[in-house]
Amino acid sequence: MVINPTGEPEVWEPRHQGPNFKFPRLYTPRLMLKQPLDEDRDFLTKLFSDPVVMHYIWDGPLDANRAARYADTIIELTQFSINHGWWVVSRRDDGKRLGLVRLGKYDNIPLDHPWGDDLQIDYQFARSEWGHGYATEALNRILVYAFGWLYQKELPLVLAWTRTDNLQSQKLLLRLGFIQIGTCRDEAKIPNLCYLYELTRERWMGLR
Repeated sequence: MVINPTGEPEVWEPRHQGPNFKFPRLYTPRLMLKQPLDEDRDFLTKLFSDPVVMHYIWDGPLDANRAARYADTIIELTQFSINHGWWVVSRRDDGKRLGLVRLGKYDNIPLDHPWGDDLQIDYQFARSEWGHGYATEALNRILVYAFGWLYQKELPLVLAWTRTDNLQSQKLLLRLGFIQIGTCRDEAKIPNLCYLYELTRERWMGLR
């Protein structure tokens, strides 16, 4: 399959419930990014309760019940999201689930906040899949989709954040072209001090 360089989704898959519109399925040479469904619940529950995966996220792993409820919330909310939300990432060759990526707005941020109406990316990948470039590949596809097709010239930037002690995540964002622009805490209910990163459309176009 030839990946669409404009960012347009390769497949529009039907919803199982919610509004009468389809969800964008995305592909890369190695990966498929699809809407979270009930069949993904167990994988997501394990992801959110894994102490290694969640070490730098929120205040640590969720217990089994909270992880399952959060997985259910993501599955349900994605049925009603328009053009962006969460994608379950799996390998194309064997279908193995690898992680979860998201394009959306910061939670609990007033719109008049300096970055309250901006889009962000975030991600979690199973520990066994670290070190293979899957997160970089999946997030790059999300950025091509966001800048190149979804909003085109109307999207000025995308934000991301990571803990100040999460060196691997910082390296990943730099590989994608993000630049650190400051710190953040509390506004998004982040319990630890974090670095805030920005990727402008101009910079993204220049890197391409």
